[in-house]
Amino acid sequence: MVSTRPSNASKKIAQVVIDTQQNRRTSAQVQEDNAHLQREKQEQEAKTHKGIAKVAAVQDKLAVQEQKATAARKPRPRPVGKTAAATTATKMALPPSQAKATGPKKGAAAKAAEA
Repeated sequence: MVSTRPSNASKKIAQVVIDTQQNRRTSAQVQEDNAHLQREKQEQEAKTHKGIAKVAAVQDKLAVQEQKATAARKPRPRPVGKTAAATTATKMALPPSQAKATGPKKGAAAKAAEA
């Protein structure tokens, strides 16, 4: 007759299958786990909103500083030379039909090319 070896007498052959099975939980345990996960999610969202609020505050502060810096510089009119003032006055004095485009003074080479 066949007998079991002494080394296998106390071994559980199906232990591998038992270890891979998922343990069953009661409905109370499931509710507790769900409540815990929900609390963790709310805490994480609170941390995220707090971080976003900090970043927004810093951005607002920088925007105010930038506005103050740009408001401090007042735009100044550009200085107008004598030739620019004379051409502007001439253009305004002549009617549009007689006004011709006057640009900067041309040299002798440009006048020769024009003729």
